[in-house]
Amino acid sequence: MDPTSVLVFYTIDSSKNTFGSSGTLISENWVLAHGSLLEPLALRSDELRSIAQDLRVGKLTKSPGKKPSIEFLVTCEVKATETGPPPCCDAKVIPNVSKSSLSQETCNRSPLTFRTRKARLAAAWKCPLLVEAFEGILSSWRFCESSRGENIAAADNELFPVLLLLRIQNGDAASSNPTTELQDALRNFLKVLAPPQRGQEVEIESTPFGNPVFINSLATGVVSNVLGPSKSLLLTDANAVIGCEGGPIFVKHKSGRRAVSGIVIAPLSWCRGEWVGYTLGVSLIPCLHRVLDIPGTNINLRLPTFGPGVVKMLDRSVVVVRCGSGWGSGVLVDKATGTFLTCSHVVKEAPNSRITISNANFSTRGELVYKTPYEKSYDLAIVRVEPQEVASLQNVSMATTLIQKRDEVVCAGFPLFSSRDQPQILPTVTRGRVSQVSDGMLQTSCCIQSGTSGGPVAAWPGGELVGIIVCNATSAGNKALFPRVNMAVPATIFEEPIREYLRTQDVKRLSRLENRNIRIQQAWNLNLAPLAHL
Repeated sequence: MDPTSVLVFYTIDSSKNTFGSSGTLISENWVLAHGSLLEPLALRSDELRSIAQDLRVGKLTKSPGKKPSIEFLVTCEVKATETGPPPCCDAKVIPNVSKSSLSQETCNRSPLTFRTRKARLAAAWKCPLLVEAFEGILSSWRFCESSRGENIAAADNELFPVLLLLRIQNGDAASSNPTTELQDALRNFLKVLAPPQRGQEVEIESTPFGNPVFINSLATGVVSNVLGPSKSLLLTDANAVIGCEGGPIFVKHKSGRRAVSGIVIAPLSWCRGEWVGYTLGVSLIPCLHRVLDIPGTNINLRLPTFGPGVVKMLDRSVVVVRCGSGWGSGVLVDKATGTFLTCSHVVKEAPNSRITISNANFSTRGELVYKTPYEKSYDLAIVRVEPQEVASLQNVSMATTLIQKRDEVVCAGFPLFSSRDQPQILPTVTRGRVSQVSDGMLQTSCCIQSGTSGGPVAAWPGGELVGIIVCNATSAGNKALFPRVNMAVPATIFEEPIREYLRTQDVKRLSRLENRNIRIQQAWNLNLAPLAHL
């Protein structure tokens, strides 16, 4: 059978409340889930909380029988057979929905049928790769809202690296060797997994909010990045919410076939006070190799994997731009002269602070050539390095015509993580569409976070540079940032001035990057009448 998304739920005895989350059915009898499934129980039971604390890192631990027994229920879709559709009047969708409540008319119309079965917690393990990530590159991240309290934050910290295995009860006889049975289930699951490739299309199937109304909901996007210890973290711009934890992340191949690559572990998170618009997942191949103690795989897993051609091109043209305490992104526009384009606010501390240009292959000092005045449109800057330093890179091709509304684009940059967090980090990519376009501003629906400023907006799938990312929309007082509402400078603004500068080496030609049109200035300040409520 193919792995599929399921809903896992249980009732908390003391409150009689039902709690649900997503899971992944990896075989007929086994469900893989994330440790956050146990959060409500961990908050109410010190004994259950101690289980997570006492788990040995990297060791598959059978659920001891003396611990409190939890009755889980697993709801999954029943697929149609070759002889016809499943008998939907025999369906039971949780909770309190029985076959008597399903009219014949409803049965005839509904193409989906679900079956609910009992399950028990059979085993758990604390993934060492997630432990290392949590203590390392994710140490500045939070995975719960501060308003939920310190106890919930502590429970999240303990359960974040934990993965669970549930055994579905089918009335079959107990295995004489349950440890071997569950290891075999994981080994067979490992055979059908696919490694994630940046830029590859993904689908998340899950149950938002753990509510059966939303069971098997679909979210689509791309693999934005693969990073962390042994490439165990999967970042995607496919949108997920609370309750999607444990849901499978499928990667799609050109043939249309899809395969599980990971599961959701954090649909909602914060980094340095900023809500993260990406969904965080675990890449299962390296994690299962560790728990099954399969040798000789880590070297291959550390090699970067590439997706579509445009992603390969962006990897060789997009760089981290550091100046002072912060960082942003930049893009190589002319390899022969070592000329990079970035945002003025990224290098606002120059020339008093040193500029460093780097990516996974090199690091060198940059020289500021020009930047637009502070808080003036357009927010652009030119930085140069010695041409021999960029021998391994390639420059982008700048568009000469304005891209159109609804066209697909891909953005790339270095949000959330910089080269100091991950020396070999590659750009994070996100795919979307042009939301709105004018002579002075390009708006996209791509997921953009702080650190991406100065990165490229490229046409999909051709890769032609159509804009430079500047900023997101934020609420008044910068209390909230909206990752999928962002603004960029169209390439038609800077293409000709940069070409003139490269042809003449006359810096004065770059002064045309500063805009003096009052209406465009107002647009960039978001204060065209009527005022935007941001």
